[in-house]
Amino acid sequence: MAAVFAKKEGGECYGIVWPRASETLTWIGSRQKWKTQLLNDGTLPIIRAPLCSVQGIAVKKSLLLIPMLALLLQGCGMTMTRYEPSYENVQKLKQTPPLHAIGHPQVTAESGEGSLVVRANPVRSPSGSIPAHIQDAITEELRKAGLLDPQAERQLKVLVVKSNLSAGMGTGDGQLAARFTLLNGSDVVYDATKDVSSQWSSSFFGFIAIPNAVNAYNPMLRDLLKELYSDPKFIQALK
Repeated sequence: MAAVFAKKEGGECYGIVWPRASETLTWIGSRQKWKTQLLNDGTLPIIRAPLCSVQGIAVKKSLLLIPMLALLLQGCGMTMTRYEPSYENVQKLKQTPPLHAIGHPQVTAESGEGSLVVRANPVRSPSGSIPAHIQDAITEELRKAGLLDPQAERQLKVLVVKSNLSAGMGTGDGQLAARFTLLNGSDVVYDATKDVSSQWSSSFFGFIAIPNAVNAYNPMLRDLLKELYSDPKFIQALK
């Protein structure tokens, strides 16, 4: 329950709140309980009191801080930026002689790891989902390296096993891990799990902390793919 505003009018005390009409509100500093009544249009409940004391006004002003504090701590949902292929990652895939190409990667996620939430706010991707975001990132780096071929025998399957962001009051942290399985036809030629983590400066305020956390995801994804491309066993499986 939280007050939206309070004012003195006609000798009565009015405070729009969010309880159900059947609930009662106990005034702090008093044993009286005042029942809520709906406004004329039946939308918002209103508290009516015969007297409006200085203490009552102070209490309602303090209740104003509750929704304001919630907004400061949280914020609203955000959409992360599209992943930009990493020059360093692409260069790791460019070998002489060239590596065998890979068909379009397929990315899925374990239960509970296919979405992101920061301080109760959903994080969206321009690709439509977090697995699709990761899939587009791998696809574009393979394309830039000249290793993407829909007809290729080698297929890369990726299972996201950990994907989270946390926006602490002073420090944010995140983890990203995935299992990479490379198939040559029906034969598994590579199977390994890579994981990365990151920390960044965060804030008490949601409008600072949430964007900082969201902006940290793509660098983590870049580092995860770097771990994959830097694995000699993965490169050997593409030769």
